[in-house]
Amino acid sequence: MGILIRFSFRRLFIAIALIVSTSPSLNVGSAWAAETFPEYDVKAALIVQVAKFIQWPQTSDSGRSLHVCVLGDDPFGPAFDALRDKQVGGRPLTTERLQNLQSARDRCHILFISRSEKSRLTSILAKLKTSPILTIADTQGFAHLGGILNLEIENDRVIFEINVRSSEIAGLRIDARLLELAIIVGDEQAGDK
Repeated sequence: MGILIRFSFRRLFIAIALIVSTSPSLNVGSAWAAETFPEYDVKAALIVQVAKFIQWPQTSDSGRSLHVCVLGDDPFGPAFDALRDKQVGGRPLTTERLQNLQSARDRCHILFISRSEKSRLTSILAKLKTSPILTIADTQGFAHLGGILNLEIENDRVIFEINVRSSEIAGLRIDARLLELAIIVGDEQAGDK
């Protein structure tokens, strides 16, 4: 069974909603109580929210669905399948579980790299470096190795680590509002800090 995270995730969702909201009359009201959520249910929901802040390069498939993939062992279970009911910027999400990297380049817009692939991270990230794929993981040091977004848990909170340089090389633009919520990191291999 996965880790249960006790944290006011609703506060994070409210913060994200407030950032993207254009309604001046939005009123949050009283503080939300902390609740316990399954870790990967939360991370699946965060992937959808984060995708709203990403701009992919213009291509012929820009109006089609956003394809979300998991490489390696799937830690999400039913929460991953539930992503199919979501939309980002009017684009429906589709999902796929992958056991090898070959198909990721051609089919995935968002790639969650499972912890089962930790020993191959450097090789995987090198092969995807210039592909317009939002690489996401929850593995310590992922963003420092060149991954774009790492979701770490610290004191029962999810922390975003973003490697802006990697996103630029991949041709992705990350909205400044998301960057304000993140810890910005650089590549250890390139000597960035």
